[in-house]
Amino acid sequence: MLSLDLVKTRLSVMSMEMRKNFIQVIITSLIEKSPDPKILRSVVKIVEEWVKNNSPMAANQMPNLREKSILLVKMMTYIEKRFPDDLELNGQFLDLAHHGLQCNYTDFQSRLVQCRATAIAALMGASCHHGNRS
Repeated sequence: MLSLDLVKTRLSVMSMEMRKNFIQVIITSLIEKSPDPKILRSVVKIVEEWVKNNSPMAANQMPNLREKSILLVKMMTYIEKRFPDDLELNGQFLDLAHHGLQCNYTDFQSRLVQCRATAIAALMGASCHHGNRS
């Protein structure tokens, strides 16, 4: 988890191929295959930082909108299925999905791409059988 924290801010110095491998191979493999919910909590926290940071200065240090959407869809697909009883992890992901729905994007096309990934996650949260989160 410490190594993920160290690497997450170094995307700007990675080559495009290395960046693609880090996001689409390493991070998605952790989401798909990690048996430890602590690791997934760490991944959700990192993606949350990337999604919530709208600073123009940090734009080249974070994944682009397409890469963020890929990660959100992977999390949506695997978190509830693999860890249905981990309310903390599911809640952390649903909070992230909810934030994505509330974002005010000025670019209409960006909003559509982001909403596609987060709307499905929000619907998944609405069907959650674990009760009401207040």
